[in-house]
Amino acid sequence: MTGSKPKERTQVSFSTLSRQWPTGRDSRTENQSAETDDDIADLLSEVEALPQLYRETLMIYYYEDMTYQELAAMQGVSVATINARLTKARKMLRERLARQPGVK
Repeated sequence: MTGSKPKERTQVSFSTLSRQWPTGRDSRTENQSAETDDDIADLLSEVEALPQLYRETLMIYYYEDMTYQELAAMQGVSVATINARLTKARKMLRERLARQPGVK
């Protein structure tokens, strides 16, 4: 990454992302579409509820398509810290989503 300019931070609301989420409705029934849309809404809601540090790291990693190294440099931490934050964020999401009714 030598000589490259760091990317500016941007905040994107998950409600904005959910409107842009690819749905692939052509190959699904209406019932499957509704269930998938509900699952996406649940996921986005839970991501928004994460503590800011984890939410920000997760969002930047997935939506800015940064590597662990780029994200570590941006946040001024080690690659191991980025790995730990992403692992913790994913674990929190799994636990929160598992507690929701109807989730298997």
